[in-house]
Amino acid sequence: MHPIITNSKRILIHQLGEVYPVLIISLPLIILIRLIAFKINTKKGIKLNLWHEAGFLLFGLFSALIISSTVIPEIIITENGITTNAFTNMWQSNLIPGSVIWRSISASKHFDYSYFTYNLLGNIAIFVPIGFFLPLLWKKLNFPLTVLSGFLFSLFIELFQLFLPRFTDIDDIILNTTGTVIGAGLYYLLRFIAPRFTEKFKYQ
Repeated sequence: MHPIITNSKRILIHQLGEVYPVLIISLPLIILIRLIAFKINTKKGIKLNLWHEAGFLLFGLFSALIISSTVIPEIIITENGITTNAFTNMWQSNLIPGSVIWRSISASKHFDYSYFTYNLLGNIAIFVPIGFFLPLLWKKLNFPLTVLSGFLFSLFIELFQLFLPRFTDIDDIILNTTGTVIGAGLYYLLRFIAPRFTEKFKYQ
């Protein structure tokens, strides 16, 4: 993600502006993947599970949105209408755990909640679906494997950003993994409350 923005009047938006192009491109690709999986499962004698397919569709769309929001260069529109983008801060990185998190918290103490919301809460929330859908859709993914998967997904994104005009931040990995933990916790809570419902999403 982008470095700390101290001016609360600055608005951070993606270059494409809307998420719809990402959804439009991702949807047919996800459907194609599931059609191939359905053909393979049919040969193995595995019946179609519409609950699983619906869950996988949502999981795929969430994953596509995460990738788009972390790979596409960012545009900053200032209060004066001046537009800049991430290319003005190419290949910057933060390798000190907690430093950006602390700066975000410090900014909130001065009633600047924009980056606190965007960086801390945003990086946590965006990975909650990952932690929730992984164990919901696949039996073999227990809590440790789910958290590890979320960590590796975030690590891959941050390492990939090293080759892009993006801000690579080790704190993003911490926050993303935290979101994965929360998502997995929500799944296990749902499984405790409604075990029969959660089992509908898994292939037997």
